[in-house]
Amino acid sequence: MKYIVFIFLLFFTKILSFLGSNMLLTVMHYLTLLVSITSFIIFISRYRWSHVTFYIFMFAIITPIYASIQSHRIFDQPFYMGFASLRYFIFIMFGYFLIINNYDYRLLLKQINNINLCVALFSIIAILILHIDPSTLFSYQVNNNVLGVGSENVGDSEGVGGVNVRGARFFACSTLMFISLIYYQLASLRKGGKDNYIRLFILIIYILFVHKGRQPVAVMGVVYIVYFLKMKGVSTKRLLMVVAPILLFIIFLAIDENLLFRFTTILDGEKSDDFSTLARIWEVNQILPYIQDNLLLGVGNLSAHFRNGGFQAFLGSNFYLADIGIIGALARGGLILIIIYLGLYVSLWNKTRFINDRNCRQFMRYMILSYVVLLICLCNDVMFADNCIQFALLFYPLYSQKNNNKYISPLKYNKLSKFIYV
Repeated sequence: MKYIVFIFLLFFTKILSFLGSNMLLTVMHYLTLLVSITSFIIFISRYRWSHVTFYIFMFAIITPIYASIQSHRIFDQPFYMGFASLRYFIFIMFGYFLIINNYDYRLLLKQINNINLCVALFSIIAILILHIDPSTLFSYQVNNNVLGVGSENVGDSEGVGGVNVRGARFFACSTLMFISLIYYQLASLRKGGKDNYIRLFILIIYILFVHKGRQPVAVMGVVYIVYFLKMKGVSTKRLLMVVAPILLFIIFLAIDENLLFRFTTILDGEKSDDFSTLARIWEVNQILPYIQDNLLLGVGNLSAHFRNGGFQAFLGSNFYLADIGIIGALARGGLILIIIYLGLYVSLWNKTRFINDRNCRQFMRYMILSYVVLLICLCNDVMFADNCIQFALLFYPLYSQKNNNKYISPLKYNKLSKFIYV
């Protein structure tokens, strides 16, 4: 089973897209949908519904139905096209496939971390050491746009006004990278150990100088602050947690003198020099009138195949709901979708108290916190498009009504176990 799950992980991280086969991607996409729906049906026929399962059903099935009705009513998009454009919501049900196969949570995280570390190392070597142009690497990636929900920019991004202060960036196969970032951050803070520090350092170098994502760095900062504030008393470790980030910041600033500007310019709002900040402000202004007129149910989602562009055909070529976080969620599903999100987050958090393993419980809670911060503060809805697969991979032990711990194997204690986090 672990090899089957590994193949799915290669698909979720889009590594398979570099094999050059449109057919393979299409088969994997619909296979994931089939496996997810079938597993959900098997699960609910065997076990009782939990609060988590109820909100997952509302998110994956009910939301696409009413959202498709809304997009038909407002934009005259055919119902089937609207529903098809939201079928990726069903990916969240992949967790039931892992549950009915009693898949080990520690093994899954190990597989995800190994993939992410390989992606990070390859990207660092290719971009920073060999100086390969990102567009060259992206040219080998196949994209059959099977979802029809938008497109990815490659190399130097284009935006609404402003300039690209980040320059060329390479972010292929980084869909699950955020999981490993928080994992090794918590592992380094809680357990320490040379291996954890080295892996976290590799991921930070990748994020700062290759991927150049600002949102992951901001969330890592939030996690760091929360962890620091929860510590009690004055200790050497707490003192080092104050000094170490300052030293690292000085070192990284010496490597890239524009690093600080990348983050501070987004605080300038409409006066920002950054294209993505200006684009988000413009996108919010474009969609707000529609939200105000359809606050309860939203406007649904427009397929990229509808009128050759979907939302881009109505609101401009640079408009993407994925860019505007909770505002985009309001647009897709209105207040009903926000309530579903709230119910899902709260029910997940409540279920974590049944996880016996302290490290797993801490990791899950910090991941929930991270996703809430991303949604509300950093314009990133991780439930958008097929990214909601992260929820299935991270929280599937919480999907079941009982026996949440049977999916988390106990640690095999040895001389290195003190450095093992999850």
